[in-house]
Amino acid sequence: MGELGEKSQAATEPLLLILEDLLQSETKDFQIDDFTQMDRVLRALGKIKDPKAVVPLLNILKLYPLNCACDHLRCSTILALGDLGDKQATEILIHLMLEDSWLRIRGEAALALGKIHDENAIEPLIKALENRGDGWPQRCAFEALLSYNGDLAAVPILRYLKQNPEMIAH
Repeated sequence: MGELGEKSQAATEPLLLILEDLLQSETKDFQIDDFTQMDRVLRALGKIKDPKAVVPLLNILKLYPLNCACDHLRCSTILALGDLGDKQATEILIHLMLEDSWLRIRGEAALALGKIHDENAIEPLIKALENRGDGWPQRCAFEALLSYNGDLAAVPILRYLKQNPEMIAH
């Protein structure tokens, strides 16, 4: 759908309605099929890149905040926000990258920030990069910083490479 260009934006509203319907579970006890459908809808919304999807996706992250058990839903939402590339998502992604207890959430948030390219995320990405012992989220912050042009990220990247020479081969 996302390959269709602007014509595919006509699908945004129906996709958001499908997503809303899936999220209306009264018990919030999602089944595997629910997650599969939500993941497909979120991927499509990310590919379409319609700015109208940003606020509803941000609302999902607010509905399922830090350390929520709906890890898969939050990851899919973060990926879609990264694909959308809208700077409105920067603040919540920074918060998730630095504060969430799930390593996967922190890493996906860093990667999404790398796609958005908001300069306001550089310092938090550097903080995540310098957070020793974080493993995968730290590597995601490194990759995100590499996507930025300019000198702001150069020194922290070089310092990280000096401390982690195995990353040079990647």
